[in-house]
Amino acid sequence: MLFSILDTKTKMYGPLFETETVEGARRVIFQTLLRDDTSNLSMFPSDFTLCSFGDFSHDTGELSPTIPTTECVISDISKEVKQYIELKRSEYMKGANADDNLVETTSNTENSLCDREDN
Repeated sequence: MLFSILDTKTKMYGPLFETETVEGARRVIFQTLLRDDTSNLSMFPSDFTLCSFGDFSHDTGELSPTIPTTECVISDISKEVKQYIELKRSEYMKGANADDNLVETTSNTENSLCDREDN
């Protein structure tokens, strides 16, 4: 399938890109938003929509265009990116807390062993 991102403020379509499915296109945009939080796409996601344009056959070279069809607003994907970042941050913090607990437990164990040796 062929896709482009429409900037609804400028009424301009971006370059075409190809993926097998709408979900594949969403994944491409998800990764783009995750990597670059300074782009217009990241900063103003509600100004952009993902549009499909038809299909391209790699076997025959045949292009089967369609009227541009809106698949989703980029802000929907932006929300998913924010949820993903929060989840990863939460997992990281849980891991950091577990490491802190491990250090504290090890330190307490070492102190207990030192106390026994002193006796």
